Amino acid sequence: ASVTGGGPSAQAGVRPGDLIAAIAGRPVGSVDAVSLALANRKPGDTVRIELRRPDGSTPTVSVKLGQLPGS
Repeated sequence: ASVTGGGPSAQAGVRPGDLIAAIAGRPVGSVDAVSLALANRKPGDTVRIELRRPDGSTPTVSVKLGQLPGS
């Protein structure tokens, strides 16, 4: 839905409009699946995320996870 400016995703190259297709090589098809894929990861872990862009391209980026705001 959105990308926080200056956050880990933005720094890795994720842009507004990108869809997350896979995390660490495992396809994800919903927000719940994304949450489950990241649930056992810690701030500082790096994960590879395959994106699907509005133009049809499918880049893979490495995102270093940060701390969730308020946690």
